[in-house]
Amino acid sequence: MSVTSHVSATPVGVDAIVALRDEYRREMACQIVHDSWHPRGFTQSYLLQWDGEIVGYGSVGGVPPEARNIVKEFFVGPASRGMALLLFRALVDASGAAVVEAQTNDQRTGLGSYLLQELKRICHEDGRIPAARCHQDNAASRRTLQRAGMFPCAHRTRERRRARIALRLSKTSPP
Repeated sequence: MSVTSHVSATPVGVDAIVALRDEYRREMACQIVHDSWHPRGFTQSYLLQWDGEIVGYGSVGGVPPEARNIVKEFFVGPASRGMALLLFRALVDASGAAVVEAQTNDQRTGLGSYLLQELKRICHEDGRIPAARCHQDNAASRRTLQRAGMFPCAHRTRERRRARIALRLSKTSPP
């Protein structure tokens, strides 16, 4: 039996993750971006389990009429963080998520670089080409993306929105 057979992500109502979200908020010690999405019904929550024990939660959402395919929150308790990748994969499989939004409160811990490496690997396994973007003034995010082998290739603009730098994966150095 494989290790992944012990991991599950089960859809639940937001009331089932309240205690875990409180723990997440305490640990983050900051404002949570889009915190109002849960009570407004913009997310689907999932309990993450390892061997039948609840070890965390994930929330996937989107603003109607957009698809609910954005991982908005992913929390695993400290004792189970070694299983975070397997739990994240279970969340993606159960939810069909295609996008991950990350809040940048954990700067300079290496977590962003680790997640990027894993997401790139998953993209390649699925035959997809990894791409990412960040605000043009966000030097820390841009450096993290570039360290992961991505480089600026375009500026994206939208009416009444600020420009973002698009980065793409390349096997060669930027020109």
